[in-house]
Amino acid sequence: MRIGISAGFGIVTALLLFLGAGDLLGLFLLAAAIHELGHLAAIALCRARLTQIRLELSGVAIYYDHSEVGYVADALIAFAGPLAGAIAAIAAAWLGFEQFAGISLVLSAVNLLPAIPLDGGVILRSLLTLAAGERPAILTAVHCMTCFGLLMLGLYVLYVTGGNFTCLLMAICLLVLPLIRK
Repeated sequence: MRIGISAGFGIVTALLLFLGAGDLLGLFLLAAAIHELGHLAAIALCRARLTQIRLELSGVAIYYDHSEVGYVADALIAFAGPLAGAIAAIAAAWLGFEQFAGISLVLSAVNLLPAIPLDGGVILRSLLTLAAGERPAILTAVHCMTCFGLLMLGLYVLYVTGGNFTCLLMAICLLVLPLIRK
């Protein structure tokens, strides 16, 4: 197994320290470590071979041999990180560490967004590939991500304008139309 650190990770870390975010950076790194330990535990439980851990600009990337596990195991491995973070957030809140609980919960929620390479995107891709095969899964994932983006934009426009629901209606139609046509 190889361990690597990209220049981007070092630059972002140094920039955050320079900007005075050192106290929050420590809490964020702890939350990220717990999140990644969740993935590593799931990889071990699924008996996959870990090939590389890399600290990158976008965070930690863990690589394992996907040929040794199926799509369900891929989804479980992806879900294990946010689950570990959510459990840590609940425990921290119960113990009175609200700032760490918030950081860990936000990290888990962001990682569950349905966009690759985030955990939510990996989960979505794995389950769609299991259900529909490789090519339809990619198209469906792109469709879902587009609709999700339109839903978020629609909610924002509705909030800002106080009544314009056009974008929100378009997103709902795009989500529902493929279901009606089947």
